[in-house]
Amino acid sequence: MPEGQAPRRRADLVLRAGALLALLLGGAAFAEPPCAPWPDEPRPLPTLDDQDPLRARWAALRVRELDDAAHQLETADPTRARQIWLHALCIAPEDPEALDGLAAPSSPVTLHHPEVLRGDVDVPARAAWASLDEPIVVAPAPRRRAPRRVDPAAAEVDALVEQTAELVRNARFEDALASAELARQRAANLSGEARATRSANLEVWAATAALALGRDDEARQGLARALEADPSLSLDAGTTSPKVRRALEAVRAEPPQ
Repeated sequence: MPEGQAPRRRADLVLRAGALLALLLGGAAFAEPPCAPWPDEPRPLPTLDDQDPLRARWAALRVRELDDAAHQLETADPTRARQIWLHALCIAPEDPEALDGLAAPSSPVTLHHPEVLRGDVDVPARAAWASLDEPIVVAPAPRRRAPRRVDPAAAEVDALVEQTAELVRNARFEDALASAELARQRAANLSGEARATRSANLEVWAATAALALGRDDEARQGLARALEADPSLSLDAGTTSPKVRRALEAVRAEPPQ
């Protein structure tokens, strides 16, 4: 390249990158500066010529990271790759990889116009990307089933059980026990099966609160009610404390009264 043309070409690329950045951001540019830091980036955004050596070092590492990410995306998601390169230029305006990436021609767009077939048509399944031009079958929508009727009494108990659980999660154990007692009273109005399916979950949360308050006998009684509702009850080790799981197994091992 003749002497003097390289600097002019690089300056032209910088101007084009700035114009492209404004175009991509559109109206959002008025709400947030084009070179505003991305989430988890320092504010203000460091640059390579930052007076602070640590910020300048961060900028150098960040540009390298952005260039690598853009290179990985330039084929699968060229739009996102260009956005990353534009951000890299905010940190290093003369970054050669970003300038070259933005100067590269965009991939051509392929339009597909598949035939639309209506009715019950058998079209063999093929790989998704290999069959973009295959016909599209439009079948009548299936009949919608009538919405399942929700029992208001059961819904109220469900809400109280969830309230009890939330109070336990927030360490409001006294309030959790009061909520559990109210849920038991409301559940007494449900049919046997509807009551049993909710009782085990409720009693486990109530027992958790009771154990936290040192009320071991109350917790034991609650876990006994849980096993009565669901004899095969098993508690998830990932969401239930070991103390509650041990208490449940101790109650299960007790001889029948």
